[in-house]
Amino acid sequence: MTGERIKELRKKAGLTQKELASGIITRSYLSQIEQGTVEPTYNVLEQLSKRLGYSVEEILSNNIDKDIGILEIKRNLKLCETYIVTNKAAKTEEIINKIENTLGKLEGSPNTQISFYEYGLLNWVKGKYHETLGDFSIAELLYRVSVEKFQKTASSKELMRSLDSLGSCYTKLEKYELATQTLKEAYRISVYEQIQDITKVSLLLNLGIVHGRIKEIYSSIHFLTEAVELNQMLGTYFKQGDIYMALGICYMEINNLTEAEFCYFKSLHFLQITDNKKNEAGLYTNLGILYVKENDLDKGIEYFIKSLALYHQIQASISVINNTKIELAKTYLAKKDFIKVEEYCLEIIKTEKNHYFLAKSHELFGDLWLLRLDTQKAINEYNKALATYQKTNNKLSNQILKKLGNTYSSINDYINAISFYEKINI
Repeated sequence: MTGERIKELRKKAGLTQKELASGIITRSYLSQIEQGTVEPTYNVLEQLSKRLGYSVEEILSNNIDKDIGILEIKRNLKLCETYIVTNKAAKTEEIINKIENTLGKLEGSPNTQISFYEYGLLNWVKGKYHETLGDFSIAELLYRVSVEKFQKTASSKELMRSLDSLGSCYTKLEKYELATQTLKEAYRISVYEQIQDITKVSLLLNLGIVHGRIKEIYSSIHFLTEAVELNQMLGTYFKQGDIYMALGICYMEINNLTEAEFCYFKSLHFLQITDNKKNEAGLYTNLGILYVKENDLDKGIEYFIKSLALYHQIQASISVINNTKIELAKTYLAKKDFIKVEEYCLEIIKTEKNHYFLAKSHELFGDLWLLRLDTQKAINEYNKALATYQKTNNKLSNQILKKLGNTYSSINDYINAISFYEKINI
């Protein structure tokens, strides 16, 4: 600690190690002190502090020099910002800890408050880091503080960026009304301030995504197309792979499979350029769904298997992998390859904790047993699916209630059939 303090004050004074050490100790001995490998004697410390213009007590104080501290915070914040803009948010953890440590040392010292701008930037950086960990609720709180701080500054671009991040976070938390309001506020700022840069591209992408989630597909296509055009105008490819993937999903929603396929392959091109393997794997799943929709089941299976291979390569989460396995099982069911259906459904049930995937696996098992004409086993599996769906999804519960009603009707058990039909919430 003493060595670090001497080094900080030497740099502030603009002295080299040789200049500070001259006539007191050797330069190499000073270097060892600064590195913390040796501790200076009191006599040496007294002479060094005198040359630096400080008392021994000030040198030994735990309080970091306020000017150095503020400069260090600003430098580290900019470094974090650079990492985030270049998609390296995971690298910011150590730097954030340094900033927090410096802030702790400055606490209580006069005139050492960092500005609203720096606090806004710090909370945005921390929000981005927590997003990489999947801590979206924590990220939401940090982004809200960031927005609040930037609202007290004249930094419109940074305010827009924090609103964009907050809106995107709301979307991930399925708070779609808040997401739409927040992103529209950011959009108004971008229009008023005439902001036309990659932050605006990100905003347009997030507006496209949230409108897609609430099934306003044509609004989604409008914003996503605007994002593509802005990238072209800027001569950049910022998140272009994500934009085209979202466009492909929109065109799938309106059953324009030709345009969807075109967008998916455009997306693939940009995702491979940027080495975004996670989204590339997701794109293969989307292509598989597209080809299944076109009734090209073998081609669909080919892309699902390609997706799984890439997910395993990057060690993706179980739920992400099982999402693709569900699509594979559905496709094998359409091909009446019951062995494969059973294989994938059992894999999911053994590894999954997510209610949706567990329920979907039991539902597919029910469909399988129905095709095998074993209605009792089908009913058992549908009931397992229903019990799981009822914890999370009313719409999917209705789907299973209908299947149970239909199954009982097929064996002339109309009392049970009516009982399940009556439970459907319209």
